[in-house]
Amino acid sequence: GTVDFDVSVRSEKVIEVTEILLNEIKKLVLDGVHEEELEGIKRRYGYDLDYELDDPYKQIVRYGFCHLYSSEFTAEEEREIISRISSQDIQRVARNIFVPEKLNFILVGPYTPALKSTLEGIVLNF
Repeated sequence: GTVDFDVSVRSEKVIEVTEILLNEIKKLVLDGVHEEELEGIKRRYGYDLDYELDDPYKQIVRYGFCHLYSSEFTAEEEREIISRISSQDIQRVARNIFVPEKLNFILVGPYTPALKSTLEGIVLNF
């Protein structure tokens, strides 16, 4: 799987936003997520699962596409799986996937050689 962060910013903010994003990722890897924050995320995800029941496209994805990409889970089964995720699980996965050798950085839009060089330096220091 992949994790992607899609950010749209003015060109003069690219460096600042890149540094902020990579620093937030480092914080997740080093400090993990607080239990209160994780519980809020689980609650919001539960709301998304409830909403999904009213969306025919989401039902097609859940019960059709899963046969191509993963296993079939009902919303209730998924809710149970999510409820068992701990902050330690999040940190373990973050430490596994957010490592320099797995990082890809893509800049879309006009840029100068100086901007490219600066961004490459930031990414190499991740």
